[in-house]
Parts: sequence; structure tokens; C-alpha cells
Amino acid sequence: GNIIPPADVEGHEVAEIAARAFEGKVLRSVTIKGSPAVGERAFADCKYLDKVEIPNVTEIGYAAFAGCGELKELALSSSLTASPVAAFEGCRSLTEIRLPEGLVSLDSGAFRGCSSLTAVTLPNTLTEIGGRAFAYCREITEMNWPQNTLRRIGDEAFAGCFGLTELTLTGDGLTIGARAFSPSALKSVTLGEGVTEVGANAFADIRSLDALHIGDSVTLLGAYAFVSDSHLKVTFGENSRLSRMEDGALNRPLVDTTLPHGITYIGEYGLYGDEISY
Repeated sequence: GNIIPPADVEGHEVAEIAARAFEGKVLRSVTIKGSPAVGERAFADCKYLDKVEIPNVTEIGYAAFAGCGELKELALSSSLTASPVAAFEGCRSLTEIRLPEGLVSLDSGAFRGCSSLTAVTLPNTLTEIGGRAFAYCREITEMNWPQNTLRRIGDEAFAGCFGLTELTLTGDGLTIGARAFSPSALKSVTLGEGVTEVGANAFADIRSLDALHIGDSVTLLGAYAFVSDSHLKVTFGENSRLSRMEDGALNRPLVDTTLPHGITYIGEYGLYGDEISY
């Protein structure tokens, strides 16, 4: 059935939909017109739920809509500032999401395993993407990134996103977490303005990757950040501030690569290849 919880009861505003209130129920759509907090797993595993409209809800609990395998339409409030852990994990029928301006953070696993998702638009207010937020969303081919606002991409945030082939990132002191994009099928990566650190194994074992540009603001490449056995051409910004490359950071066959002058530390097996100049 369809459910539209009342905004008030006998003149009193409904402040909360309790944890697990509708978990596993047979629902087709949910429309919440008021602004109650939605509790943990409140609508989780509603297997037939295909439409959610919560235009005024500002607080969503852990895994509130996780496992809603038929969910196809999702409308979130512009007043929502955070998407909690696993909020929409495993909603395998979602094909497109446009997250609202005003959203500041996506917590861990927010959309993990949404296996039909092809297009994602992130708002220009977003500063943090939690670990595994989009992990194994295998069909994503279009990511519309925020411009110069991101500060952190968490560990394994986009692991297993094999539909992504090109990546251009900007940020505001952006650090990229461990294995953030590994495994994937990326072919080219540009680390642009405001990206500062690349975590361990962030782009490891991506054999398809053949072009990498490391912009001026990047100062650190973590251990085995780009390790692989396939060839890679690396270019650097003219005013590169890269100073440290941890063990194995660029341990793969490098092609026609000139390192910037400011590097003060290169770890064990930090570089590999016959076409490197300094």
C-alpha cells in the first residue's frame, strides 16, 4: 500500500517515526509531508517500496531505507545536511540520484551496492564522502562532482565502480582514502585544484589506467597508491608541490614521465620504469 504519515496528531506535530516502525512491511510508496526524524531502519527491507518522497525531513537514521530493492524514485529534502550510514544501501533498482544542495556529508555505505545506479549528481555543498559510500555501484558511468568543496573521500568509497572510466577531482584540501577507487576500470585520472593527499592503494591494481595528471596542490602519494603492472604516463603541474612519495607509490612501468624538483622523499620501490627523468 501507500503510506502518508500525518504531519500532526490532534494539533501536535509528529516529531519522529520510530526505529523499525515499518521495517519489512508491504509498501509501494512513502510520502512524508511533515519534518519528523526518521528512525533507524524505519523502512528497511520494504521489498516492494518503489517511491520515497521526504521533501521536508532533515534527519534520517541508520539504514532507514536499506534493502528496499524495488526503490526507483527518491526525493530528498534540501534541508537534509547528512545522509547517515547505509541509509540506502542495497537499493538495487535506483538508476539515478540527484542529491540536494545543502547536503554536507554522505556517511559510510550510504548507497553501497546500488547495483543499477548509472548517474549521480553530488551537490556543491558536499564536503565529505564516507567509506564505501558508493562501493560496488558497478554501473555508474556518470558522476557529477562538486567543484572545489570536497575535503575527504573515505576508504573504498568508490571501490568496484567499474562503469567509471574518467575521473577529474577538485577539492578544498581534499584527501583521498585508502583503496578509494580500487578496484575499478578507470582509464584516466586528473587530480586537480585543491587535492592534497592520495591514500594508500587508492588507485592500486587498475590495469586500465594509462594517463594520470597530478596537479600542483598534491603534496603526498601514499604507499602503493598507483601500483600495477601496466604502463602509465604521469604528468605534473608546472608548480607541483609534491614532496613525498611513500613505498611503491608509483611502482608500475612509467612512460615518458618527468618528476617535479620538489620531491624530498621517495620510499622503497617508489618508482619503476625506464622512461623517467628528474
